[in-house]
Amino acid sequence: MPQDFIDDQKLSEALDKAQTIDEVDQITLLRQSHNRALLADAIKDFTEGTIVYLDLMDNLRGAIRTIGFAPGLEFLLNEANRIHIELNATGMRKAGDASDTDAIVADPDAPIRKWPTVTPITSQPTTSDSRNYADLKDEYVKYFVGMQPRTERMGNITQIAAKALQFKPRYATVGRELSIPWWFIAGVHALESTFNFNTHLHNGDPLTSKTTHVPRGRPKSGSPPFAWEDSAIDALGDHQKLANLSDWSLPRALWRWERYNGFGYRRRQIPTPYLWSFSTVYEKGKFTSDSRFSANAVSKQCGAAVLLKHLHEKGAVELDVDRTAKASGDSETEPVIDRTAELGRFGEWWRENLSHIDHFGPHELLVKGGSHATNGLNTDPPERLWPNAIALVNLLETIRKSFGRRTRLNSVYRSKAYNTAIRGAKHSQHMDFTAADIVVDGVSTAEVAKLARRLRSEGVFKGGIGKYRSFTHVDVRGHNANW
Repeated sequence: MPQDFIDDQKLSEALDKAQTIDEVDQITLLRQSHNRALLADAIKDFTEGTIVYLDLMDNLRGAIRTIGFAPGLEFLLNEANRIHIELNATGMRKAGDASDTDAIVADPDAPIRKWPTVTPITSQPTTSDSRNYADLKDEYVKYFVGMQPRTERMGNITQIAAKALQFKPRYATVGRELSIPWWFIAGVHALESTFNFNTHLHNGDPLTSKTTHVPRGRPKSGSPPFAWEDSAIDALGDHQKLANLSDWSLPRALWRWERYNGFGYRRRQIPTPYLWSFSTVYEKGKFTSDSRFSANAVSKQCGAAVLLKHLHEKGAVELDVDRTAKASGDSETEPVIDRTAELGRFGEWWRENLSHIDHFGPHELLVKGGSHATNGLNTDPPERLWPNAIALVNLLETIRKSFGRRTRLNSVYRSKAYNTAIRGAKHSQHMDFTAADIVVDGVSTAEVAKLARRLRSEGVFKGGIGKYRSFTHVDVRGHNANW
């Protein structure tokens, strides 16, 4: 840990630089609220220490905004930022061998089929040594559902969640550009930079130069000093290749977080602290520097999965076990599209009747719905209903072309048993294969519903339009309905 805190000597230097009485007053107040004893006590714990420094920097920025040009306060802000970067250097290091730390593991959108039975986890388990998503997805869900936060760390977890929510607007701005959930970016920022916006999202190195730790020399383009947003886009998009991916299911997000840090813990069959620190899944074992492992070291940072579960339990992130975006109303959680499914006769029928469709495929019409992963009650639509979907697919294609954005189908056909299990409408159009619940990337449900109403008024279709908080329902029932 850095030893030269912002002490009386630094505060005295700041007072020497002050140019107004207001600035002197502000520094004096900071001297009272951020004295050496407070910082020295907090620095005993990584998490508490970094929160103290973040609060200090927030107070400094607020004081500068209040009184304008303030060289003394600017001096303290730079000093606080320097110390915080040193503090962050003791945090999460890359978990990989020198030979493969920079390698990006292939990230196909593989299907998720079913979830394992989960039980509470009370001690550190032995993980799989695989790095392949298909081998690990059930493990991720088992650990996520079974883990418990460590009692002694609940205060820290609460603090970290509060910081993530405080900075949500900045994460969401980058997330919208790359089509990445804000909470995924928050988890990376907490672990790589301890919420410091003066550092690279790649690894916490200062933005005043390209990165010097793994990955080195990022961003590849541009010159320092870098804006945090530009560096974040490079880290998530250009380096990690996470932009515009379709599957942000829970296990996929956990796999991508682990990949971000590296799979070095799996060679030792230890749950990575990058995900599980501060929970019962993780006890000890840590990379103390890039590619250097200590079996007895213990992470003092909160794992990304622990943060995500806390945000979900507090209502800040809507999350289901099988999907990250929980719908509301007459629908269910966003499903995973099984693009490898055997389509058989339905595939032939699609080619005969819907070969002109550019943006959807038959596999998407066979989506089972998120709850099917746990109750197994849905089925493929019976062949007698297939013709009902022709008008629906044409409508979906028109909506997709109108917005020019990826359009995801959350729920299409539902068997009677499945519809009953998820408490769908008694006479739901989904059971007739004439309805779809959709999400258009980057477009509000209000805008989707507005377009659907316009298309209906122009005679493109006759049917129902339902606007929900996280999806829009459209159907081709043959008469108009709104809700």
